[in-house]
Amino acid sequence: MGWWFSNIHVRKNAAADEAALTEVLNTLMAEQGLVPAQSAEEADSEIAVLTDAASAWFTLCGEELKFQAPEQFQEIARRLSDALGTDVLGGVCLDSDYLYLNLINTADGTDAWVDVGLFPIPDFDLGRQTELDAWKNKVADFDTFCQSAAKDYVCAEDFLDDVAPCLELPAPYNKADTEDLEELEVEPKWLYYQYG
Repeated sequence: MGWWFSNIHVRKNAAADEAALTEVLNTLMAEQGLVPAQSAEEADSEIAVLTDAASAWFTLCGEELKFQAPEQFQEIARRLSDALGTDVLGGVCLDSDYLYLNLINTADGTDAWVDVGLFPIPDFDLGRQTELDAWKNKVADFDTFCQSAAKDYVCAEDFLDDVAPCLELPAPYNKADTEDLEELEVEPKWLYYQYG
C-alpha cells in the first residue's frame, strides 16, 4: 500500500508569522463553526503546524484542511495568500502512484503546477498539466526542479525528496499528514478547535 497525503505549506515572510497564520486559521475554522479550544480533550478538530529554522514554510495538516481536488486546495490557498501576502503550496499524493504540487500567490498571480506519476483513475483528467516556467522564480534551483519533474518515479512521493532543497521545504514536512506525524518524527504545534 502506498502513501496517501495532502498538506498545505505557507511561505514565511514579515507578514506571515506564526501569530498571523493562527489568526487566519481561526477565521477559516470559525466559518465552519469551530472556535479555538484549550486542549485536545475539548477539541472536535485540530490542525498541526510544523516548522523549524531550516524550513522557509509553515506546514499545515488537519482534517478540516484535507483536499484532493485542485479546486479544494485553491479555495483555501487563495484565502491564506490574500490574508498573508505570501506563497501557499499544496501537495497531494495518491497511493504513491501520483503526486501534484500547486503553488498559489494571489499578489503576483502565480498558479504553478507540477505533477508526477500516473493518476490512479483511468480516463479521469484533473484538467492540469505540468507547467514548469511558472516555478522559475519560486524555487531555489530551477534546473534541478525541472530535471526531477522529468524523471519516472516508482513512488511518486520520492519527487519531494529530490526537490526538497529547491523548495526549501525539509523532506519530513513535505510528506506530512496528521496520520503519519509520529512516523515522520516531527514535533507539531497543535491548534485545537471545538464547535462553538
